[in-house]
Amino acid sequence: WMGMDVSVNARAPAVRWLEWFGLIVLFAIFAGQETPGVNEAHYLAKARHFWDPAWCGRDLFLRSRDAHQVFAASIGWLAGLLPLPAVAWFGRIVTWAALAAGWQRLSDALWPRSGLALLSASLWLALLDHGSMAGEWVVGGVEAKSWAYAAVFCGLACFVAERWNRGLAWLGLATCCHVLVGGWALVAAGAAWFGCGPFRPSLRVLWPGVVFAGLLSLPGLVPAVLL
Repeated sequence: WMGMDVSVNARAPAVRWLEWFGLIVLFAIFAGQETPGVNEAHYLAKARHFWDPAWCGRDLFLRSRDAHQVFAASIGWLAGLLPLPAVAWFGRIVTWAALAAGWQRLSDALWPRSGLALLSASLWLALLDHGSMAGEWVVGGVEAKSWAYAAVFCGLACFVAERWNRGLAWLGLATCCHVLVGGWALVAAGAAWFGCGPFRPSLRVLWPGVVFAGLLSLPGLVPAVLL
């Protein structure tokens, strides 16, 4: 794979699909522990209670206000149809697939060689597990923060390709999923734009992306502010 054409478009679709599937398997090996995971007991219970307030209706934690209503609204309905362990595994697979797609896009944007996404993801997981960022909830169970990081990776890939408006939209979606992950990513994007000096796009070019990102972020931002 490493010796193949460096052009992303020149690669066979089967190779890209295989690489994407390999990333999902890698994430599953890294984080495929028994259910519930560290945060799943809280997130999935909150999500089910969001759709069915009578379920454990007297529980003080479940009745407390929640900053992750987008996550609860997106997956909570499934918790009323399936056992929570099944919901956890379904959510994990979807989350790992989204993270794999985002990481692959970012890897291709930086250095489009087949196989590098798998190599860099392996190194990244090792650093997450043992480095200064150890404990950050990126690749794990199903959780709002993981959804946000998948969108952040797609946004970073757009910035590398100088598609700033599209990248801002992805970061707005990340903020919708998790206000801290997406919000800090937007702050970092602003710092990067400022640091580009004469090479940065003008605000006249960026205003549609800024407005769209702001609108996308509101479902995640408003509940957090109301807390």
